[in-house]
This record gives sequence, structure tokens and C-alpha cells, in this order.
Amino acid sequence: MPRFYFPIIDGTRLDDPAGIEFPDVDAAKQHAHRIAQQMPTKNKRHVSVEDKDGIELHKVSIGESD
Repeated sequence: MPRFYFPIIDGTRLDDPAGIEFPDVDAAKQHAHRIAQQMPTKNKRHVSVEDKDGIELHKVSIGESD
């Protein structure tokens, strides 16, 4: 299974050095949405979904409901 990483970005970057394995990018995107729903809302803050090479595949704004 591929490993995906979920850094939090709001002008600075809070890395996710461990990542989590998911069967595909769609499952990783769903996880990013769950993370975003649990974070306090702040302008310009988002959860990124990145692959092992650090390429951003998806991002979810904090406070986005779906």
C-alpha cells in the first residue's frame, strides 16, 4: 500500500514525518477531510495530501465541511 503524508500548512509547515498507508489516494483524501474537520478554523490553513516524493495530490482548507 502506498504511504501518504498530511502536513498542516498555514504560512509555516507542520510536517507529518510518519505518514499513513492507504489503499489509494481517494482514501487518503477522505482522511485529510477528517483531519480538517477536527482542527480549529483559521484563514489560509490547510491539510495537504502528499505522496512519498512530497508532491501535493490534494488539499483541504481547515473549516471546509466536506
